[in-house]
Amino acid sequence: MKRLEHELEQQCVRYARSRGWDCWKNENNGCRGIPDHSSLKSGVFFMVEFKRSATAHIRPEQKLWQQRHPDIVFFCHSEEMFRNLLESMDAKNAIVQ
Repeated sequence: MKRLEHELEQQCVRYARSRGWDCWKNENNGCRGIPDHSSLKSGVFFMVEFKRSATAHIRPEQKLWQQRHPDIVFFCHSEEMFRNLLESMDAKNAIVQ
């Protein structure tokens, strides 16, 4: 993972945790294309693949994950984009509760 992508990931995970989300780094373990991180809060779950820019290459296996699970797999290339995603997930969380 490129340095900028790693820093973005760390910032976003810190923010999510500060909002009460449990977050963890996904391991490949032979599951190609699995998104970088998963987050869970009160029954609402989502996965994020972090990219260093809007034009960063998305591998076919990564696209497949998003195509198979469009409601829970997202690509983020900025902290603002992640915060917007988290807001929408918090709104889902309010409905679940």
